[in-house]
Amino acid sequence: KNEDDVTKRAYGNGSLSNEVYSHSIKNLNKFNPSLKNLIDEEVLDVMHGYMKASPKLDSVLAWRNYGLPKEIAEQDIYANVWHQDSSMDFFDLKLFIVLNKIESRHGPFEFLDRANTTRVLRSSYRDRNDYNGLDFADYHPHQLTGNAGDLLLINTGRCMHRAGIVEEGLHRDIAQYIFRPGKHNFDHSTLDDLDARNYFNPNNILG
Repeated sequence: KNEDDVTKRAYGNGSLSNEVYSHSIKNLNKFNPSLKNLIDEEVLDVMHGYMKASPKLDSVLAWRNYGLPKEIAEQDIYANVWHQDSSMDFFDLKLFIVLNKIESRHGPFEFLDRANTTRVLRSSYRDRNDYNGLDFADYHPHQLTGNAGDLLLINTGRCMHRAGIVEEGLHRDIAQYIFRPGKHNFDHSTLDDLDARNYFNPNNILG
């Protein structure tokens, strides 16, 4: 893999300084082009119905998260704290694809439905760094567990979510496709054309 495609996320304090707990890979479609076959007409129809517009591919990313030692497991290492994405994401959809078998011990992606997200936002919750005593177990979180190829479509700008905490000695692999409302029909060839050097360049997405 080109080093420009790989990002390492390390913990930077104390005795665990520079330990890497997450790798992310841009343009996963270059390394595993068969993933695009999972984005079939049924998935596109669901996105179209939600957006009231044709979905526009923005970016493709994958993560491998590793187990966290107990002394840092409550800190925000790889978005493993409960949060909601920015208002810019209100109309986006994220398609998560399971890349290896994921059970609870692998730290699956976790999320709340819209109703329970609203309950949290109307409660004592302050932000991702201060739950103010809130116990998210009371809000019935869902987990993205399953086998390679299983999918989840979610609006992370409207639903609270987090990366689950992986048990030590294990890892979790997941891919993310971000779609935004567009004007033209989706073209699978776009999945092959994203360039890591211009990863967030608007010219790389369907207009």
